[in-house]
Amino acid sequence: MCAHYLYDPDFCNVASGWEKGVVEKNVQDSRRRIWIDARERRFDSFDELNAWLGERCRALWQEIKHPEHKQFSVAEMLEHERLQLMPMPAAFDGYVEEVARVSSTCLVSVARNRYSVPCELAGQMVSTHLYPTRVTVVAGDAVVACQGSPDSPQSWSFKFPHPVEMRCRRVSGPIPP
Repeated sequence: MCAHYLYDPDFCNVASGWEKGVVEKNVQDSRRRIWIDARERRFDSFDELNAWLGERCRALWQEIKHPEHKQFSVAEMLEHERLQLMPMPAAFDGYVEEVARVSSTCLVSVARNRYSVPCELAGQMVSTHLYPTRVTVVAGDAVVACQGSPDSPQSWSFKFPHPVEMRCRRVSGPIPP
């Protein structure tokens, strides 16, 4: 990620607690400010929570004074510094990739769950990309299936028309001896 976003990590020295104490205190104070408000609310999804956190952090930037330039808020310094910043690159595409074989029933296993894929891929090797909220199946250079992650482990996820295609091929195929 450092290479993607073009920054250098700057780590604290080992056994030098005074170097990171200020940062940890600021994080602790920010958590208290934000999570006290968050406890009073109910969020239906992580997306809703993340949207609220983004709004709340931006609102706090207006209130908090900049640590080095006390006459300005954090938001004012951000606007001032933004003129010298490079534009953001495209978002980092972070996923866990595994190679998997598509079963004869047109299913591919990813993280103990099974996902349907097009029937023409039965028996072939595909690349699976596991994201926090979805699974993408890639054959060659093309995305052939994209499905949401299930709520529970060891579940099955079918995406229409994959199961219908498989049943049609099974019914119309040769009858085994």
